Amino acid sequence: MGIKYFQDKTIWITGASSGIGEGFARALSEAGAYVILSSRREKVLQEIQSQLAFPNRSKVVTIDMEDNNSIDAACEMINNEFQIDMVILNAGISQRSRILDTEFQTEQRIMQTNFIGAARLTKLILPKMVEKQKGHFVVLSSVTGKIGVPTRSMYSASKHALHGYFDSLRAELTDSGIFVTILCPGYVYTNISKNAVLGDGAPQNSIDENSKNGMLVDTFVEKALKGIAKKKQEMLIGGKETMGVVIKRFFPSLLNNIIKKVNA
Repeated sequence: MGIKYFQDKTIWITGASSGIGEGFARALSEAGAYVILSSRREKVLQEIQSQLAFPNRSKVVTIDMEDNNSIDAACEMINNEFQIDMVILNAGISQRSRILDTEFQTEQRIMQTNFIGAARLTKLILPKMVEKQKGHFVVLSSVTGKIGVPTRSMYSASKHALHGYFDSLRAELTDSGIFVTILCPGYVYTNISKNAVLGDGAPQNSIDENSKNGMLVDTFVEKALKGIAKKKQEMLIGGKETMGVVIKRFFPSLLNNIIKKVNA
């Protein structure tokens, strides 16, 4: 998986308390990286930390991506203590509600967590990378960052925003020694659908069948790390659902007919 690329790097992972973020933490520790694990759930992070291949080469830093003050405090502490080689922006929440049924406060929460928080963190970590002329941002988007589908309106919008922002950042950083990789997962078997919010902001509390039948986290992480090590700009990782991106490009009307039949 290009293991040498990650060896001895200091890598900060947001959303590291479960799913893909946890998978990255475990794999990168095995690869010899110093891993910083972040989320809101300190006790869960500490338990994961204790199970890493090299727990002594890791640190837990709590962060709430909905809270700008929390982001600022975490970034200040990390900038004072570390030179970050890579940030994996994985924290996020999904959605299961139609536009007319979704409260604006819920939409604001999704956009803050998935996009605004990621952009804020990036702006605070970036200057030290620019100074050292090295760094790598890995951004967790989604197939829905390319395609809007029913009941995912603000989730999809937040992921589309990540593409615009980080594609622009990549262009601005050309020849700077700083890289940007955007990962677009399809269905992966995690709790993201269980934790997805309904229109009133309450969690769905059930895992979608598509997620249950999705790619295993370890498989996703292995594929992703191979691409990250090659400094790929963007990766679609999943099953047949990723073909929707190709269909949209060449047959947009066909894709529209398929999407409008998607069940909530």
